[in-house]
Formats: sequence, structure tokens, C-alpha cells
Amino acid sequence: MAKKTFKQTSLYKDLRRIIKKWEKDQQTDFYSAFRDALTDMRHLAKDNKLDFADMLDSASEAYCEERQRCTECGQRISKNHLSACGKRVTGCDTVFYEDCMDEE
Repeated sequence: MAKKTFKQTSLYKDLRRIIKKWEKDQQTDFYSAFRDALTDMRHLAKDNKLDFADMLDSASEAYCEERQRCTECGQRISKNHLSACGKRVTGCDTVFYEDCMDEE
């Protein structure tokens, strides 16, 4: 059985569907619909006493972790990933982030 990707196991599909529906219903573009979704998520964060900026930082970290790849074989990192040469990947020095927003 093929491993499911985060797009199949996360909120991704539902959020995309909701934003696309909002885009159509409001007769706007995806950018504006996405912005509206983020605005409403900010309201939700405030209503639940969450710091939205902290949530964005945390989400960026999670995104980067999802994008980790092995420097040895280029495959996505899994919990017990072994690179093509058999080396167990364990630390930051053995991974790179593909398409990650981390600019530090």
C-alpha cells in the first residue's frame, strides 16, 4: 500500500475545497479568498486566546519539518529514515529543507 502524503491526511484538502468554494461564491480570486480564510483564522485564534503570530511561526516550523529531505539520498525524511547508503538520518546537519520559507 502506498504511503499517504500530508495532502491526503491533513486539513489540506478540506481547506482547499472551502477556500475554492468561497472564491466562487464571492466571485473573487484565490488570493483574496485565502486572505479571508486567514483573517477568519485570526479571529478564531483570538476567540480561543491563542497568539496568531506564534501560531504562524509554529506552522512555518511544521511546514519546514514536512519538507525535510535526506542529504544522502534526497528522499523525504521519515521517523526512521535510512538513506540509500544505509546511514540513519538523525540530526539537522543531515537534512535539507526543500522549498522552505526559513530565511535565517
